[in-house]
Amino acid sequence: METQPSKRVTEQHTPTQAAVAAKRGWWAAVKRELGRKTEPSVFIKLIMLDKVARAVLGILVGTGLLDLLHSMAPIQFLQMLASEIYFTTISRSLEMQIEKLANLPHGTLIRFAIGAYAYAALEFVEGFGLLKRRRWAEYLTLVATFIPIPVIEIPELATKFTSIRLGALISNIAIVIYLIIVRKLFRSLPEGNKSSDQAPPSPASKPTAK
Repeated sequence: METQPSKRVTEQHTPTQAAVAAKRGWWAAVKRELGRKTEPSVFIKLIMLDKVARAVLGILVGTGLLDLLHSMAPIQFLQMLASEIYFTTISRSLEMQIEKLANLPHGTLIRFAIGAYAYAALEFVEGFGLLKRRRWAEYLTLVATFIPIPVIEIPELATKFTSIRLGALISNIAIVIYLIIVRKLFRSLPEGNKSSDQAPPSPASKPTAK
């Protein structure tokens, strides 16, 4: 009569132990997937170079915005470049954007500069991870490339159609498709936890001798 409550307590804890073991198995599979090295490819190298170029561009933009707090030299340089463009419509459009940039308050310039540096840091991390052939870098590149497509790029293209925006959108969509289909992201995670998501048999589940 005294052994029955202990058996019931053990049986109640068995599903919880199985759930904990399943979570541990899934997390172990995720860590193995993110930590493993990948095979290099030409397209990955192109993506890496693109990320490094964007990181450098972000640093230059952030530095130029901070320089506007002390000097108008960046504005004068941009105005000189705009005056050298022979296409009247493009030159006038650039001059209007430069005038808006020159009239921005200091607080807005600082926020834009911080955003540019944060963007450069993200692009640098992606490029460095791809250079080291790390699987986590491909996942990070996929997420960072996919999120702006429906949130920023498509609305901007719908508001004002330009060939540059269209080219950037097509390029990012191609990167997302390549990473998902060719690099097979997210496909190895379910396979990785099949062997570890089953909890070990509980001692209470073994048949007892009568």
